[in-house]
Amino acid sequence: MTAVKPAQPGRTDAVGMGTVITAVTIAAAWGLMVLITGVFRLIHVVASATVTLPQPVSTPIPADATGSLQLVEGTFRMADITIAGVSGAVRSLLAASTILDVLANLSVVIGVIMLCISLMRGRPFIPAVVRALVITSFALVVCGMLSTGLLAFANMEVAYALDQPGFPMLGNLDFTAAFVGLALALVATAFTIGQRLQRETEGLV
Repeated sequence: MTAVKPAQPGRTDAVGMGTVITAVTIAAAWGLMVLITGVFRLIHVVASATVTLPQPVSTPIPADATGSLQLVEGTFRMADITIAGVSGAVRSLLAASTILDVLANLSVVIGVIMLCISLMRGRPFIPAVVRALVITSFALVVCGMLSTGLLAFANMEVAYALDQPGFPMLGNLDFTAAFVGLALALVATAFTIGQRLQRETEGLV
């Protein structure tokens, strides 16, 4: 019985290479933008006399009875507020939230760049890519949840310090990054299976 020699993994074709180059360029630009804006946000939170942050509010919208379409009821749930006299605890929470948010975004950038490089080489199922996807998914789950949690604690501290109507002591928790991280973990698992199949295929000589 003669074994058929499998086709050697080739590099990505011209169309695919253009797509990969576009993706890696956008990822690199996005990573640079995230890093620069993150540094400015961190400096603003730590050193500025005033701090601007998204704050949960509960303020009714005045009803409008004019016209055929009538506004019966409405409530503002979020507002960007600028406050002075911010305590060190709130600044620390906001700074930590900013750093974790930047780390989560940079982990995605690194994962995309690693995947693009492996696609350029025609070998996407390599251990380095699997490790990068695992690290990216872990960073998204952990950093994403911690970032939104710390921001929620800062919101509650601000509401307590303001002690004004319309500013409830609550924070909004966003689990989008955590769900994306779980999805990437599943992709990493699929890549592990592809890596094993690739080794088995290359061994059929």
